[in-house]
Amino acid sequence: FLNMTLTDADAKTQEHLQMIDSEAKNATRIISDLLDFARVKSADRSPAQASKLVAAVLSQHPAPDNVTTKVDIPDDLPPLFVDSLQIEQVLGNLVDNAYQAMLEGGKLFFEAHMDGEFINLAVSDTGVGISPDDIDKIFEPLFTTKQQGIGLGLAISSKLVQANDGRIRVESKIGKGTVFTLIMPIGET
Repeated sequence: FLNMTLTDADAKTQEHLQMIDSEAKNATRIISDLLDFARVKSADRSPAQASKLVAAVLSQHPAPDNVTTKVDIPDDLPPLFVDSLQIEQVLGNLVDNAYQAMLEGGKLFFEAHMDGEFINLAVSDTGVGISPDDIDKIFEPLFTTKQQGIGLGLAISSKLVQANDGRIRVESKIGKGTVFTLIMPIGET
């Protein structure tokens, strides 16, 4: 509203209007994340190919120039039985976190394999890693090690994976990187 009514504002006022707009968007994102976490989401599950989910996420979250990506998901892998939008949200969060952990560059790797009635879909990065002190807390709401983070991304991701009858596992080494593995049920073949 202020942008529309103050069309002839001076540079200082324009700067403040941009700050207000930016902070309003941040507040909206935080409120949206809090609501996502608080809501019990039911999953609208159907068969979905892991490779197509990963491709969709990489098109929505392209890698920075200094990060290379590799996808190793067999073509003959049975489909997952998941809510595609929810799992894309989870993968998108893991990809964004990986990019932030590799500000100096690195590699992002996706791989998947069968494990009984489940498919293990791993997202690996060569980033800074997660400290042993923090690894047990990363799925807790409002826990973050980032300056700009609010600590809801991984908490929401964990809830979404559970809503799809799956589990999420994490392994990390400081200075070497992190592997998040989604253990998801397979669909009808």
